[in-house]
Amino acid sequence: MLDFLSKGLKKVFGTKSDRDVKELEPYITTTNAAYALLQSLTNDELRGKTKELQDYIGEKLAHIDDEIKSLKLSIETDEDMSIDDKEAVFRRVDDLEKQRDVELEAVLEEILPRAFAIVKETARRFKEN
Repeated sequence: MLDFLSKGLKKVFGTKSDRDVKELEPYITTTNAAYALLQSLTNDELRGKTKELQDYIGEKLAHIDDEIKSLKLSIETDEDMSIDDKEAVFRRVDDLEKQRDVELEAVLEEILPRAFAIVKETARRFKEN
């Protein structure tokens, strides 16, 4: 009886595996498209793609990193700053670091297919050599 019910629910809602594959399908198509473009690159050009991704991440987060750096520098250089002011600046730095983590996650999610394609192509080349 339970087996019959279980099979019926699987037909209606699908299995966990089916739902996971459906959720990942857009990443798979994007990764495969990027992977096809990487096969014609030389090894040095492929290494350059990794550097491009690192630079892209740095570029997307530069505004927050610059603001954090300037706030920390103001604390170090301003000897007349009161404890309360320093505490407020540190709270602002903490808030910016939390915001940076959120933006970093978004950027990593954006570049995930390209990064995976680079790793996939690199692994293929290592396997062949």
